[in-house]
Amino acid sequence: MIRWRGGFLAALFLATVQHAAAATYTVTSIQDHGPGTLRWAITESNSHPGPNQIKIAPSAKAIVIRLETLLPPIKGPVTVQGFTRSSREGAAVPGVTLDGGAFIDGDDQKSCPGEGGRGSGPNVRSLFGAGLAVVDSADVRISNFELRDFCIGIMVLRSHDVRIDHNFIHDTAGAAGVLVTGDDGGAQGGSTVGLATDIVVEYNIIHDTGDGAECTRGVTNALYRFNTMWESRTRPNVPYSQGVECAGSGDDRIRFIGNSIAGYSDGLQLNGATNLLVAGNRISGTTYGITAAGSGLFADNVLTGNRMAVGLSEGSHISLRQNSIFDNGRAGILSMAGSAGGTTDPASPNLGGVLYLTRRNAPPADGTAAPASTQSAPPPAPVLAATSHWEKSPVLMGNLTGAPNAHYRVELFASHAADAASKSEGEVFVGSLDLVTDSQGKGNFSFAGPANPLSDNGSRAYFTATATGPDNATSSFSEPLVLTAAGAEAAQ
Repeated sequence: MIRWRGGFLAALFLATVQHAAAATYTVTSIQDHGPGTLRWAITESNSHPGPNQIKIAPSAKAIVIRLETLLPPIKGPVTVQGFTRSSREGAAVPGVTLDGGAFIDGDDQKSCPGEGGRGSGPNVRSLFGAGLAVVDSADVRISNFELRDFCIGIMVLRSHDVRIDHNFIHDTAGAAGVLVTGDDGGAQGGSTVGLATDIVVEYNIIHDTGDGAECTRGVTNALYRFNTMWESRTRPNVPYSQGVECAGSGDDRIRFIGNSIAGYSDGLQLNGATNLLVAGNRISGTTYGITAAGSGLFADNVLTGNRMAVGLSEGSHISLRQNSIFDNGRAGILSMAGSAGGTTDPASPNLGGVLYLTRRNAPPADGTAAPASTQSAPPPAPVLAATSHWEKSPVLMGNLTGAPNAHYRVELFASHAADAASKSEGEVFVGSLDLVTDSQGKGNFSFAGPANPLSDNGSRAYFTATATGPDNATSSFSEPLVLTAAGAEAAQ
């Protein structure tokens, strides 16, 4: 074990440099300038293309590198790696902290200006103030760092084949904790094509960063996996915003798998991103769990305790499969600037499980009807019939009206109760069936459910259904039908 004293190693300075090929640069100083510093290591690695390694010399205790100015962007191929230590709870956590507090207040959005001097904070376009940045490069991995008091924790700008993993990012006041973008750098912030691609953001802990992460302006083939992100909503000078925001044009083939997201205005604000996969995530305590206007598959997610679980723009092609959506419609969970739905009015209607809206024609806060949309309508919700019954097991009967001679997938759900706004939801997926409408667009179905649909041996449940049409768009939930083992009654 190498021991740190007064900002330098007591041992001799260690660095192996092989300029002709790969090199390892070992950071041996917690100062910001001079041999052995992180700034020195990045500069040397950039000057001598690798594949290189930049390593922080391990220490028995946590160390803090207090920067005086921003570090230079990292050029690949290179791995930039901190080290881990054991927390009091025995978990492995980053052992090295990068601190930008000498020149950025991570708890005040005024420290983080937008591009062109337009606004500040997490809800404006900004490429400023990253603790670590990869710009116009490729083949970079950044892992095992704690970053605090920056505008952006880690930024990947017009770069490909980048992996960001096992970092702890918090108390930032700019664009996002992790910003991945194809921003062209121009005055208007246009999208590039094929530059920001093959990005992995995984196993990071991100909190109190405004936006947890972003994928904007031409990001393709990106994976956000097993990250834990939350906003405490306790910082008066930094508005909470999206868990992950995909904005601008050209965002395609982006996957969100196994993330935990809580406390934001929108858990996932996916705008017009296409070919999405959103699977196995848990989203809670947000104003809008997921909002989207593009295309993709949302499967096996848990959305609970939000003001609204899923809001899809009319004309989107989002297929919802086997999600657990319950106990939403919570009053008092409001959004801040930048949220897709945009309610900051506590008297506005509480919204439940799956709602269709448009960015241009969102329902007004007073509950009056929105203007008619010019986009294609979502598929109709099925209707569960009062002839449904529950003897040894529930038998759900119903119908739908859709396009003629078209194929629909009907999913059936059971819930313990309606949500907090008395809206329809689906807590437990109980099964599905395929249905083809007749020449009039009519279709009937009958589904025999499991004897114990809520897995609690109860004899009463709220049943709902959704329909996914031939264009892969899924309807809102049907009106609920309450059944008991002794008979059936329609929900009031």
